[in-house]
Amino acid sequence: MKLVWRRNYRLFVLAALLLFVLCYFGQSRMIAYNFGEAGELEVQGKNYDNEIELFDDTLVHQIEVGLSAAEYEQMVTTYQELGEKEFFRTYVIIDGVIVPDVGVRLKGNLTLRQTLGGEMDVGGRPAGEDKERERPDFQPPEGFQLPEGLELSEGMERPEGFGPGGMSADGNGDNPPLLIKFDEFTVGQTYQGLSEMAVRIGSDKALLNEALAFYLHREAGQVVPETAYAAVSLPDNETSLYLITEHPDENYLKKYFNDKNGILYKVANFTGFEYLGEDPTLYAEKYEQKTSVNDDDMVQLIKFMRFVSESSDEEFEEGLADWLELDSFVRMMALDNLLSNNDSFVGMGSNYYLYYNKETAKFTMLSWDQNLAMGGMGGGMGREGGEDTESRAKREEIMQKWLEEGGFGGEENAGDQQRKGGMQGNTNTLKERFFANEYFSELYNEEYARLKQMIFTDGLALEKTEELAEVFTSYNKEQQLMEQSEYDSGVEKMRNFITSAATK
Repeated sequence: MKLVWRRNYRLFVLAALLLFVLCYFGQSRMIAYNFGEAGELEVQGKNYDNEIELFDDTLVHQIEVGLSAAEYEQMVTTYQELGEKEFFRTYVIIDGVIVPDVGVRLKGNLTLRQTLGGEMDVGGRPAGEDKERERPDFQPPEGFQLPEGLELSEGMERPEGFGPGGMSADGNGDNPPLLIKFDEFTVGQTYQGLSEMAVRIGSDKALLNEALAFYLHREAGQVVPETAYAAVSLPDNETSLYLITEHPDENYLKKYFNDKNGILYKVANFTGFEYLGEDPTLYAEKYEQKTSVNDDDMVQLIKFMRFVSESSDEEFEEGLADWLELDSFVRMMALDNLLSNNDSFVGMGSNYYLYYNKETAKFTMLSWDQNLAMGGMGGGMGREGGEDTESRAKREEIMQKWLEEGGFGGEENAGDQQRKGGMQGNTNTLKERFFANEYFSELYNEEYARLKQMIFTDGLALEKTEELAEVFTSYNKEQQLMEQSEYDSGVEKMRNFITSAATK
């Protein structure tokens, strides 16, 4: 026995030590440490899981943001006075699970300005900067027939009653939109595999616009963020209804494209699509590179834009599919037109990402921010009541300024401005050449008709509206988050929009 012990005592000691570690740390959080490039110690956070799936839209999720009242006030004041959206270190509780050391900051542009005031960042440029730049108005070839659902030469189809004032924050108790970044202060920390999550408001108290629009995009085969309702608590503010959504980043590319090395560009508001030359600095304010920042640059993006701008008509038709995931692009434009989403690539040149896959050497255009879909900029989904005249006038003034900064409005009505030439200084060469091409226009018409049948005629949009309404109504009966009549008003307006769209 002594001989066995002498020969194997190291194994016995190791086994005992391992047993001790398992017992001692079994219920504790394990943190890994790595040394960064400069030899600095980095904390590697873990993934926090939960039995409740974050984007299960059959329930209303519970989120508590652990900011103190003083921190929240400082966050708001910093934005209002300096226009900066600063991350604050805190914790969040999501459906009962505590996630420590997360970063929380304000998020958004128009929605944030209408909620809190302060200066807007329009098109990636400082407020008040001169944005005038000469551009020739696009004129389609003689005899060209516009695709169904689109008014190209005069801008997007103007909804009845179009005008400023569609956006509202009064459905969420005037709480602002937020970005929760789980890995801002702890490298590698995630929640259910997510490194960040957007906490969003919308153009109506029911918050159906974006939830329904993204759902319809997914059902049509598009890659868009998952969403769900959430009751969110902030210091000194009433718990309010929000829409939580995925936020495009590296993990987003891994999830949907199985791509760890793809390049993701976030496109600024009112940007369109235009070749500006070979100098990358000319694109810096319009296209923010979000991934592969130290490994790649804008070379491929500039090459694509040069192709779109300088190729012959024959080269454009034959080569576009070599640069761009064409089926997805056609679906995206058809969906935005069907869902009256003017605040998009096909409308005002806003709210999309460009993703470049190095293996396929192709770009994919990814939709983002659908809270002005379904007539959210006015018309069929405009607000009714629930806000005093002074507050509504202020919101309309902010919307008007936002449109004017983007090249819509000014001395003329925003809708008329759009009809007479579109975005001032923001040429959308890709859209213009696409619809000037007979073959591509036919692709669009076929897809538009197919999606209209699926979404409106076959009842997909109405069915999902009723499902989401039932989820919130059941929750609200127990929790009294808002006056049910206010929510019901939003549901009814959505039903009216769907009915109207189905008969066009």
